[in-house]
Amino acid sequence: MSLKKKNLLNLASIVNLRTEATNNKYLEFIEINKKNNCIYCDKELFVREFQYWVILENRFPYDQIAELSHMLSPKRHVAREEDFTEEERLELLQIKETEMGDYDLILESTQNTKSRPEHFHLHLLRYYRK
Repeated sequence: MSLKKKNLLNLASIVNLRTEATNNKYLEFIEINKKNNCIYCDKELFVREFQYWVILENRFPYDQIAELSHMLSPKRHVAREEDFTEEERLELLQIKETEMGDYDLILESTQNTKSRPEHFHLHLLRYYRK
């Protein structure tokens, strides 16, 4: 893995989104898997399935700040919002309007920091409750 990529992947731990232990597991997973397995297509992680989208568990959660860490991803491999079909775009809007009750924050990384830029996804987070 290039130094630049490693530095970008470490960004989450620099800003304290993942605990050190979770971030180390994440970096190890990325190094081993490179471009092989798409974690956004792993049906075992699906929490909720829609026609064009899925909400799935984040195997490497932002556990430093969130008690609940899911991801929202299109079923189809799409890198950018500009490439969504009209149906995907409309369903995304509907999901954001009706399915976000369990979450406090929708987080999207930039193309510079995405570990899998070839598959669009949003992070859905619920902060720790006291």
